[in-house]
Amino acid sequence: MAVDRLALGAFGLLTATSSVVAAARRGSARSARRSGTAGNSLFPTHDGVVEYRYLRARGTATATVVCENGLCAPLEGWDWLATELAGTCNVLVYHRAGYGATRTRHEPGEIIEAILREREASDPRIVYVGHSLGGLIAVDAVTRFPWLRNRVRQLVLIDSTDAAELAVMFDSPERRGKVEQSFLLEYLGGILGTLAIANPFLREVDYRAGVQRAFGDFSIDTRNIRNAQRELRRYAASADAATHPLPCRVQVVAAEYGPDGPDAHRRSQESLAGRLGAPMSVVLGSAHRSIIGRQEHASQVAALIRDGARQS
Repeated sequence: MAVDRLALGAFGLLTATSSVVAAARRGSARSARRSGTAGNSLFPTHDGVVEYRYLRARGTATATVVCENGLCAPLEGWDWLATELAGTCNVLVYHRAGYGATRTRHEPGEIIEAILREREASDPRIVYVGHSLGGLIAVDAVTRFPWLRNRVRQLVLIDSTDAAELAVMFDSPERRGKVEQSFLLEYLGGILGTLAIANPFLREVDYRAGVQRAFGDFSIDTRNIRNAQRELRRYAASADAATHPLPCRVQVVAAEYGPDGPDAHRRSQESLAGRLGAPMSVVLGSAHRSIIGRQEHASQVAALIRDGARQS
């Protein structure tokens, strides 16, 4: 009995210590983003700022590539891809409302328009790239925002969330309950610090050290986790945007492996490509996060984007 009490006491002390360390780490990361010392810029709007990074091409830009983050993913997650593309393209990466230091209610289409109107001398030719839920969000933005719709020449969906599958998932109480439970566990893990010890977001990615740390800190920040939960609910409720005709060329770039295995994942991505009338490429050896989170996979994706930029 005494041993049990001692073990429980040690566990409680460890949990309390992890919680304090996690809180300090969250506070430090948030402060760096708010102050602009995290290496990103802050764009002012009438109701708050947008955290973003803009890379200008080293020569004449063939296009401006706009990158739309996946669910609860930081702009730093595009690091390998953005570095490769910046040789021939301008690149914009940013945080949507509620993520990182972004504090505005503006929609993605409005944010992108505002930043590019200021940063580019003339109306840009845009290649819009979305990863995971960012793919669905990119489709929604192109469908709803005229300025963006008139300038996007190609839409590249990287291992994108399928609007039809998302709607089916949220129509099932059992599947929706599992998703909500997963968010709750992540939120509690973020508070207690256990998520920082064994962060599942880092298992598939391999960035440069500073980027890897920023990616890890962002993905376990409780504020970002809460925002991701709200965002997923919102887009699941309006997931019919992908059924509308799109005004640009579309390309689907799929990872080889998904949570249900390679065959099921390929069928899912092929179904999305078929509904959009888009060609599909598979990045061999890649998984959902590693497709942009490992240099060897991101290089293949960058080559596909560059080819599309030249053709658009």
